[in-house]
Amino acid sequence: MKLYIIGNGFDLAHNLPSHYSDFAAFCKEKDSFFYKSMNDLFPKLTPTEEKLWSNFEEGLGEPDLKYLDRFYNNYINNPGNDGFLKIFYDIKNYFKEWVISLKEKTLGLKPIYDLDKNSIFLSFNYTDTLETVYKISSGKILHIHGYEDDVQAESFFVGYIFGHGREKLMQTSHIDSREYLYNDFVNGFRKDYQIDEISSFLRNFPTIEEIIVYGHSMNKIDNPYFEIIKNQYPEAKWNIEYHIKYCKDKEGKESNIHRLQIDNYKLIKSIS
Repeated sequence: MKLYIIGNGFDLAHNLPSHYSDFAAFCKEKDSFFYKSMNDLFPKLTPTEEKLWSNFEEGLGEPDLKYLDRFYNNYINNPGNDGFLKIFYDIKNYFKEWVISLKEKTLGLKPIYDLDKNSIFLSFNYTDTLETVYKISSGKILHIHGYEDDVQAESFFVGYIFGHGREKLMQTSHIDSREYLYNDFVNGFRKDYQIDEISSFLRNFPTIEEIIVYGHSMNKIDNPYFEIIKNQYPEAKWNIEYHIKYCKDKEGKESNIHRLQIDNYKLIKSIS
């Protein structure tokens, strides 16, 4: 049996506008004030002028402290106006709206990958491309970060999983309310890894001979998941896609493969 690991590059290969830069454009059109506030509050969302919000998840872990002071001072002077909470609300809800907007864009898409439907799939995407375009049974797919049909709850604390992978900041004292609120804010954007979910899913499939990675960078932020997969299937052969149109993608993949200490692997060229 095969295990497919599906990342955002898979959706992009189908011309879905699922870059974080597309999310940025969505926010700018939806709420220009929110868009500007995000850029001011999280200056590392965009590492260079050309790569709009390409560092979205990691950037959420490094807010601008001077800008946070405005939220804090406003909160102290007017406790009923909680800027911290509003930012949580806006990011979660705009992200949800954006992902749902991608749903209609999958309709009419044609398959471009030759997927083995008797395999299992671990998807890091928020879309249902596998179900809609490839007709893969939902029982064979684990959407580790949630996906469009999962999100029905009203609470913005329930929904898609995204965020930075930094260690949780300690909240040692309630006396220093500024530090406590800052740490709470950063911790609120920390990715909640679904370790039990992925472990439980993989236990149902004890024998995997081949692991195929499509459209995933295998970067550090998802290390915990790849460690579990590697340890669960130590004898499996890995086939890992890289994009020839990105000159450093192959080099980056090899670096991440070595970091994860995967020995039995082959790099394969992307089809797009």
